[in-house]
Amino acid sequence: MLLSLVGLPPDLSKAYFTGLTRPATPRVKISSEGGPVILIVVDAMRPDHLTPYGYGRDTTPRLKAVADDGVLLTNYFVNGNWTRPSTASLLTGLLPARHAVERDQDRLAEQYVTLGEILEQNGVKTGAVVGNGNAGSAFGLSRGFSFYADTVKHWRGLPSADQVVELAVPFVRAHAAERFFLMLFFVDPHDPYHAPAPYEDMYVRDPSVKLIRSPHWEVGRPSAAEIERLQATYDGALNYTDTAVGRFLDELKTLGIYDKATLMITADHGEAFGEHGVFLHAHHLFEEIVRAPLIIKAPLMSERGSYNHYLFQTVDLMPTIIRAFGAPVPDYLPGVDIFRHLARPERVDIDNRFVTCEFHNFGISRRMIRTYRSKVIYGDPTDHDQFMATVGKQRLLPSVSFTEEQVQMFDIAADPFERHNLFDKTTGAPGPRWWHLLGIVKRHRQVEAAGGLPHVVDNLNLDPETRQDLKALGYIQ
Repeated sequence: MLLSLVGLPPDLSKAYFTGLTRPATPRVKISSEGGPVILIVVDAMRPDHLTPYGYGRDTTPRLKAVADDGVLLTNYFVNGNWTRPSTASLLTGLLPARHAVERDQDRLAEQYVTLGEILEQNGVKTGAVVGNGNAGSAFGLSRGFSFYADTVKHWRGLPSADQVVELAVPFVRAHAAERFFLMLFFVDPHDPYHAPAPYEDMYVRDPSVKLIRSPHWEVGRPSAAEIERLQATYDGALNYTDTAVGRFLDELKTLGIYDKATLMITADHGEAFGEHGVFLHAHHLFEEIVRAPLIIKAPLMSERGSYNHYLFQTVDLMPTIIRAFGAPVPDYLPGVDIFRHLARPERVDIDNRFVTCEFHNFGISRRMIRTYRSKVIYGDPTDHDQFMATVGKQRLLPSVSFTEEQVQMFDIAADPFERHNLFDKTTGAPGPRWWHLLGIVKRHRQVEAAGGLPHVVDNLNLDPETRQDLKALGYIQ
């Protein structure tokens, strides 16, 4: 067995997750045994703020219990750095340049087949309860679900985690004896940072410090105390969401479903707290924004309570879920079956594997290539007309350039927190390997976009409730 694993990529997990204590495993055999599959997505949930990843605060004890029953992944990345493109990749299995749901006015074209449609065609009952309108029916992301609840026809204002659970439980009860797929999307950790009492202040050290509920992406410099305050409230929202997820899991146990179910718990993206001078998400592609948690618990697993460091990304979820139900995976999907990779890593996981993430909105086009050891972030010159028509003032996003390409290169093995950009504007990349990665990231968008459809523009003709909810989340003005 040791010989068969020679050549697998290095495990750098504990350089990033410095408090991670659970054992590593190079191989996990997983089987869904034909039971239900439940996907839980928590908006803006950073893995390094979660208990099972070794965070100093016990924010998510119920997620830790699921990880103790399964395996957590330390190198899982999103393909879009904000909700709508990320969720579109999850539900189509396609990268953002291909599905073209990237800008604030884009919706999914009818031609694309969704995860819900494929599962329904294979006799699987499908349901979803979605708390963020950017992941909802207003943008074509509800197709294929026999039961679908989102902000268009449910709730007044953004739903709490408890409200999401309240709508999910009846679906589970109704289909407890059947094969079903259920997606839950919780929005509570998203800015404006808040949580119901007593969660909002449970980690606050100094309540006299002003809480900045929605810091600007790039403008303004909160103090260290203010950053600590907003992180404390963010952590409180994680704890509140974890408690609600725990109630849902308890219901699964009461119904005799928990042991039969395959659970996948993840996020649509991370969240920045000034590590690179920026806040929130979108716009940038640093680790704190693009790295997400992924916890998997299945009926049959050869290892439990461990972690695995192989590279995965959002588009890998769709083929994994389809095959978990024994259904055929469409050939056009670029993602891999995560279960197969974990079971036979010597055949499918290689050192030169890479994952991607991209941002294409407001005339800004940025994308990254991330291998096990290296990362390249590339930005085209920002389209001046599009930027001025949407953002309006360059001072609101001073990181953009209308005239120059922008390149950042990070040696993840030596610099896991991306503090030292190795790219020099005068001399360029530090070596052949880096020039090769830069060539890939430059071409990658054009290659993917060539097989996709043009953007389908919605013009934000939204129902009043969804419009109000997106305003509350800061997506539209």
